[in-house]
Amino acid sequence: MNQATGMLFLLLVVVIVVAALKGKRRPLADYRYYKKELLTAPEQVLLHRLISALPGKLVFAQVAMRALVDVKSPDRKTYWSKTGEIQGKYVDFVVCEPSGAVITVIELDDSSHQREDRKKADLIKDKAFTEAGVRLIRIQGGKMPDTATIQKLVEYVGA
Repeated sequence: MNQATGMLFLLLVVVIVVAALKGKRRPLADYRYYKKELLTAPEQVLLHRLISALPGKLVFAQVAMRALVDVKSPDRKTYWSKTGEIQGKYVDFVVCEPSGAVITVIELDDSSHQREDRKKADLIKDKAFTEAGVRLIRIQGGKMPDTATIQKLVEYVGA
């Protein structure tokens, strides 16, 4: 191997080593898992009122949108794009018949729904549920309905 080839080889090795070190990931920082509350205090109040107002119905909390709606499109790119819009989004409550048939979805909107990112998420939810034929009821956090109002909102007729 002549001197020029040796220098070129050495330079190539240095470039590879530098690139490898540059791309090397940092170790994860210290972390730990912690328990979260499933529902906020206002959501807990609404859950109990829903259960009280709708006897014989099932009330589920924090349900993934993907469990409730899906995307139908002949175009795979559109399918995955629209699926991505609802992926990772949850609704506060779902009221169902004992069979599991969805009656309505209920969202408890607090002041955070005034933020632009939440407005955008709410529009996506509104569009998805409207197109899928699933009724969505939005309740303003500061105006917690009583059981009679909940029955009227859900159009529940007790037996």
